[in-house]
Amino acid sequence: MAWTEGSPEDVGMSSPRLERVRRSMREWAEKVGQHGVCAVVARRGVVVLDEAFGRLRAEPDSPPVRPDTIFWLASISKVVCATAAMVLVEEGRLGLNHPVSIYVPEFVGEKKEAVRVLHLLTHTSGLRDEDADEYAKNNSESASVRRPERTENPELAAYMSARYGTPLGKDPGVEMCYSTFGMDLLGEAVRRVSGQSFADFVAERICRPLGMNGTAYGLPESRRASAAQPGEAEARSLMEYVARVPHPGGAAFSTARDLARFGQMFLDGGRAGGVRVLSPTTVAAMTRNQIPGLSSGYADEVFREGSWGFGWSVLSDWKGVAWGLGLSSRRAYCHSGMGLAFLWVDPEYELVGAYLPAEDTSRLLGRYPWEIRRNSGAFLFADAVTAAIVD
Repeated sequence: MAWTEGSPEDVGMSSPRLERVRRSMREWAEKVGQHGVCAVVARRGVVVLDEAFGRLRAEPDSPPVRPDTIFWLASISKVVCATAAMVLVEEGRLGLNHPVSIYVPEFVGEKKEAVRVLHLLTHTSGLRDEDADEYAKNNSESASVRRPERTENPELAAYMSARYGTPLGKDPGVEMCYSTFGMDLLGEAVRRVSGQSFADFVAERICRPLGMNGTAYGLPESRRASAAQPGEAEARSLMEYVARVPHPGGAAFSTARDLARFGQMFLDGGRAGGVRVLSPTTVAAMTRNQIPGLSSGYADEVFREGSWGFGWSVLSDWKGVAWGLGLSSRRAYCHSGMGLAFLWVDPEYELVGAYLPAEDTSRLLGRYPWEIRRNSGAFLFADAVTAAIVD
């Protein structure tokens, strides 16, 4: 479905309730320390909210945020990476049940032959980010170094080479453990199979077909001054790093409009207007729980079921409330990123929403409590938007 112009009432939503959402956005932003935000909501292909306010940076004299402002997506990048991998799965070039080591031979070690591509997509590989970082730190001198290929970013190549030998923290497939390195590894498989840089493959097969002209992995220095920035120095430094080093699991930059368009493609079964990016069967597989019965641990909390699809966090009867989405249907799926960027799709209510804040992320660095996430402006926003449905 192509996006069209229309009123909220045309698609069963209340204009007064959406206006209340707009007014409340400022209040929510103040509660979580945001200095700017962009948000887009569409129902049944009609954009009912397209809002931008605040400043690019925390300084009072900063330029304003605009509807086309670029934000760092952080971990929402993982859904884009998963989509790139599934494009290759559809073409028979990447096997969900194939060992990762077929595609990345350097990824070897005890029980690693049992790590499949689907384990990377569902965060059940047994890899843990803290183990990968510790391994790289302790084995820097012995890590094998090869000359980067034409399609590789040299800094990213060195980063990955230093971590291929990381031992598994768990057997594959027994527990969900959210892993950015695992998603970077999936992106490396995409690079090797496609023969293109990961960023170029995403641009060619996802961004251009969807008209996501403001989206890319990494951000040229010439565009960084016009991008929204976090208010805290360490978070800005991390953003500068991923702007330069295009990690598949965390270095996508985009606009709220582009991100909502990406979500709309999933809602429409893999199509965007007249262009098909994914098969409906692939969308169905990506957005249903692929790890029923597996528990998940994150930030010192344990969840009895991880409820994860291929790249997407899938809501279940308990998970919606646990995450902060109290009013979405249990068919909804979503992903968030550090800094509380958020994308959600609700097929039952035919709703897509993107919420991209610029804020002080000092309290979010490292292992931050889920209470912050549950009380973020993004989830207040999502519930208030859902409540604006009146048909």
